[in-house]
Amino acid sequence: MKNKAYANELEIFLRTERKNMIELEEKPFETTLYFRGSERSRELKRELIMEIKYDPDQREFIEYSSIPEDIYIGYTEKIILTINKDYFEDLIKHGECVERFMHYGKLNIKLID
Repeated sequence: MKNKAYANELEIFLRTERKNMIELEEKPFETTLYFRGSERSRELKRELIMEIKYDPDQREFIEYSSIPEDIYIGYTEKIILTINKDYFEDLIKHGECVERFMHYGKLNIKLID
């Protein structure tokens, strides 16, 4: 199955196989993110690299970073989302998890068996 990842601004939706998320304990997961957003009334549509990492000691459900840092998501080359133990365990147990980050972002991962 091909991964499906898309974003409307910082609302990110990912559908992927369960094994890809279980493997987060060993290595990061990377896929293409189809981004759609706008800045200053300009519509942006482009592909970004999205990486998901797992850090069981992290306090926040989700931490966001980008390469390059501190620019609008629509202009980044890569976004990195690090999930904590609670997010990871809920995702594996229920097959889907949705949580907010950075006040206005949302990560929704749905597992396809």
